[in-house]
Amino acid sequence: MSNAMAQRVAAATEEVEKKLRETKSQLKNAEEGAKKAKEDVEAMEKEVKKLKNVVADRDATITQLKRELEDKAENAGKEMDELRKDNKKLNADVDRMKEEVEYLNERLKSEKEAQAKIQAEKEEKIHEFDKHQRELEL
Repeated sequence: MSNAMAQRVAAATEEVEKKLRETKSQLKNAEEGAKKAKEDVEAMEKEVKKLKNVVADRDATITQLKRELEDKAENAGKEMDELRKDNKKLNADVDRMKEEVEYLNERLKSEKEAQAKIQAEKEEKIHEFDKHQRELEL
């Protein structure tokens, strides 16, 4: 029974760690996307300056492109916020699971100690029985 409990704990811990790795990977991807979007915004702003000097009638198109890029950057920021929230929740889950593992380890230790005590008592009784049998044979 204690081995199954240890396996459950290990499986649960592995699952939480897997989710944490996935969340970290998603957060990293979102940060790279935000960085890329920021770079795109900066590149488009330079292009806007050039186009304003050359073609005055492109102002409306440039403004629209700028808005779209800002929306992308805002959406990437929102995604990063969500991933941070998810990561915080997963960290809380990890902490809770650590507490559960500690509790289960303590319980497992107590059960092993109880089993060892029972085994020692059993061996003591067997020894006493054998001693009694030898005395009867004499």
